Amino acid sequence: MRFERVSYSVFADDVRKWYRPIKPEELFDRWTEIRLPERKTKYSCGYDISTPLDIVLAPHTSIVIPTGIRVVFSEEERETWHLKLYARSSVGIKDQVVITNGTGLVDSDFSDSENEGDMLIALTNMSDEVRKYKAGNRVCQAVFEIYGITEDDKASGQRKSGVGSTGK
Repeated sequence: MRFERVSYSVFADDVRKWYRPIKPEELFDRWTEIRLPERKTKYSCGYDISTPLDIVLAPHTSIVIPTGIRVVFSEEERETWHLKLYARSSVGIKDQVVITNGTGLVDSDFSDSENEGDMLIALTNMSDEVRKYKAGNRVCQAVFEIYGITEDDKASGQRKSGVGSTGK
C-alpha cells in the first residue's frame, strides 16, 4: 500500500465541488505543495494528513475538504486491508472539531473511483468558536487496518463511483 497525489484536474474538480471556488494559480500551488501522509514517530500507528487548503470553520458548521491524496493497495492487500481516518487528538480534544461521520472509511478499491480515490475529510466544528487551519496543518490521521469477511460472503460488485455510491 502507498499514498500518492491525485491528478491536478481531479483535485481542482473536487475542490470546486466540495469546498469552494479558488483562483487557478492558488489551486495549482496548493496541489504542488500537498504533503503525503507520514508517521512522526517509530511507533505511531497513524499517518498524519494535512489540509492542502486554508480552512475557516464557523461554529457548529461542517465542511468537506479534498486532500488531494489517495491510497493505493496491491491486489493482495485489497482482499484484507482498508484505511480509517480519525481526527487528531489536538483537533478533536483541543479544538472540538470532529470528523463528521465519526470515522472515515476508505475501501481498498476507492482508488478506482471516478475521483481517483481523492480522500475527502468532512469536519464539523462542535465548539462555539471559529476554528482556523492553515494549509499544511495536520488535521487527521490515517490508520491501516485488516478486516474480515464471513465464510458465506457473496460480494462480487465492482466500484464505479466515489463517496456514498455503494449500493446505488
